[in-house]
Amino acid sequence: MCREVVENLITKIFEEQGIKDKLDFNQKLENFGFNSRCFIKLVVQLEEFYDITISDEDLDVRRFETIQDICEMLKQYKNYD
Repeated sequence: MCREVVENLITKIFEEQGIKDKLDFNQKLENFGFNSRCFIKLVVQLEEFYDITISDEDLDVRRFETIQDICEMLKQYKNYD
């Protein structure tokens, strides 16, 4: 479920910026145009969707390099697969 949620959120963020590439679970998001603006939007949307607060130590773009990385990070907040 995490994968689908994260993919959908990122796809919507990318579409707002005119990026229509198909996402790959293991590929670095920066290869698709993921930037600081996308990062901030994604963090806010993840916190709202999952009703969590992402800690300051996890607010590091290196924790958000791939969809897989994001799902791994989210597991510490709730048991998401």
